[in-house]
Amino acid sequence: MLEHPKRGPALVGRLQANAVSLRYRLRRAGFQVLGDDPSPVVPIFVVKPAALLALSREALAARVAIVVVGYPATDLFGARARLCVSAAHTDDDLERAVAVLTRIGARHRLLLGGLR
Repeated sequence: MLEHPKRGPALVGRLQANAVSLRYRLRRAGFQVLGDDPSPVVPIFVVKPAALLALSREALAARVAIVVVGYPATDLFGARARLCVSAAHTDDDLERAVAVLTRIGARHRLLLGGLR
């Protein structure tokens, strides 16, 4: 049973706002973001499948949780990383995650140029 049923719509709104914000920031940084804007699952296309393992390990070392998926679960060149956003994430959390992923992406040449 929900103890605070009136909080539900506010949390859903915050979740959607966080998802849209994270997607925008990742696109602006130069990542190719897949999927629909309001979805809390945010997949990014990894342009160099060979960098998938390094992306996963370096993100984990920086305490940014991502799930990577590559061949044979995807097409040979369909590798991607998935981020999951929640209503509990703060603006600072999102900014930090994008900064970490951008540094890793630049190091491994995973960025496409962005919307700068």
